[in-house]
Amino acid sequence: MEAASIPWRPLGRILVEQGLLTSEELETALARQEKSGRRLGETIVECGFVSGPELSSALASQYGIELTTETGFGTGLRSEIQRRHESERRSVRPVLVEVAPLHAPDEAEPESEPATSESSLLAQLEEQWAKLAAAEALLAERELELTALVRERDRRRGQAVRFARRARRQNGHVEGHADELRRLEHVGDRLRAQVERLAADVRGCDEEIARLRHENEGLRDELAAAAALVAEHRELEHDPQAAPAEASSHLVFVQLADRYELVERDGPPPPRNAALELPELGNGALVVAGLRRSPLPGDMRPCVVAEPAGELRSS
Repeated sequence: MEAASIPWRPLGRILVEQGLLTSEELETALARQEKSGRRLGETIVECGFVSGPELSSALASQYGIELTTETGFGTGLRSEIQRRHESERRSVRPVLVEVAPLHAPDEAEPESEPATSESSLLAQLEEQWAKLAAAEALLAERELELTALVRERDRRRGQAVRFARRARRQNGHVEGHADELRRLEHVGDRLRAQVERLAADVRGCDEEIARLRHENEGLRDELAAAAALVAEHRELEHDPQAAPAEASSHLVFVQLADRYELVERDGPPPPRNAALELPELGNGALVVAGLRRSPLPGDMRPCVVAEPAGELRSS
């Protein structure tokens, strides 16, 4: 604190150095103070050696404070008090008395004279200066605390800025993950659509397979019937007598150059190598090449296999 760095000086010495009080007047005031036990400033003012404003300036110098009297609140009142005190000082002649050497009193005697209003004000002023010094010390402590708080505030503000930057970076990462998640969801939607299309295709394939299986079963039945017919034809070919003799009609199977013909005829079938004529075909004479069962399903009539006569002779 600024006031604490100024060395302490007695009030009487300050007044003497400022030329407001002589050494003899100081000794007189000290002698009266020793008897009354009152403050030195009050005693000096009561003796008329120094005015109240001059004492205030000296007290301000003692506490290291510059007191301005030219401007500010109460300037006119202070000047009027100083003017009146100067006039009273000129009208009152101080009486000098010899006193014993100064020594510290063991116990101050109580003052019997009533204190004047100005001396009371000076006493209050000294107390106010002491309070002001204490307030300045407290203010210095508060300034140190305020500086520490400002530093702490700046540190917290820096932490807040760093946290905000970190939060923005984390928000950026979260937004990036959100974009990636939306992209994956879009890919998932496309894959689900493809799976649905594939499932529909699979259902169509299953239906086609079922249809083909049904057709295959029909073809298998037809193949079994054809195999049975072939077996019967082979049996008749090896044993022509197996055909029923009492057949009232028979079939003639003719293999022509460009087609096959199956013709129904009445009566029993002719024997093998017998001549056969079929005028409705217009191909000339035919020869019986073999005898088989009817290729028609459920038809038990015999079937004669006929060939042109020239082909049979050449073979």
